[in-house]
Amino acid sequence: MTTETTGVESLRRVRWLCRRGTKELDVVLNRFVDQRFEHLSDTEKILFRQLLDMPDPVLQEWFFGERGSEEINVLRIKGMDSIVSQILSTTPD
Repeated sequence: MTTETTGVESLRRVRWLCRRGTKELDVVLNRFVDQRFEHLSDTEKILFRQLLDMPDPVLQEWFFGERGSEEINVLRIKGMDSIVSQILSTTPD
């Protein structure tokens, strides 16, 4: 398997993982993948993938609500603030 093929399959997997339980999360995450994912460093891609492992209520709280829960504090400790800031600053096409 070539690196290019692996990258395409990885991107497909990320797109699949961006399919969430709410339209709002789908829109925010897919917009980010469309506009910025390919430009992330390998470390940022790993962080984004880890972010996608979080349950929907945690992501909704992080993106759309208060940021004081224990899960959000764990995300901060893992250094995900920068990825979340990039996701939230992604503009509609």
